[in-house]
Amino acid sequence: MNYYKLRTTTENKVWKKYFVIDECFLNNENTVKFHNIYNKQNILKNLYIRALDSKGFVVYDEREFSKTTAPYFCSVESIILINDTVFQNDLFDDIKGVNFLPLEIRGSYTSSYKLMQCANITSDCIDEEKSIRKDFTFLSKLILKESEIPKHIDAFFLSGWDKYSQFEVIVNERMKERLSKLNHSSEFLIFDRLELSAASDT
Repeated sequence: MNYYKLRTTTENKVWKKYFVIDECFLNNENTVKFHNIYNKQNILKNLYIRALDSKGFVVYDEREFSKTTAPYFCSVESIILINDTVFQNDLFDDIKGVNFLPLEIRGSYTSSYKLMQCANITSDCIDEEKSIRKDFTFLSKLILKESEIPKHIDAFFLSGWDKYSQFEVIVNERMKERLSKLNHSSEFLIFDRLELSAASDT
């Protein structure tokens, strides 16, 4: 089974058609860090996000955007958000370990999202000896210990890798195939295949 780190593109040629989502979650006007509240249902059900204009100012009315629209996919703190206009719940009926939580943009917006919530969090599968940690992400190399990967689920949050404590979203081949069936997924989603180390390699 192949495993991938899931992320969204940062290419300008893609994003020039869409407005930007602020890089934080909010609850009752307060910024919250997802890794601190991922298991607090009373907070999760009241989370929201904000849209930003090209200068980084919060916009509360969709009509103020004349040349851009809501992105079909985006990420906040590395957590994947899927626009309801492309989300297909039936694709994930038999997927294990993943829930999709409703998420609104604060203000007057027709678009809303599903937050991809993984039920399991682990750091045990990081091969600390073979992985390479650098200040710049593109210089780092994440390697997972195959024997420690939770096999009973199709996606999980990986903790202990990001220097800011954010989760990484790890998906298997099945989950990758389902996400790839969503419209516009090829435009936004990037699946970085991860190297695995066998027990005899560690």
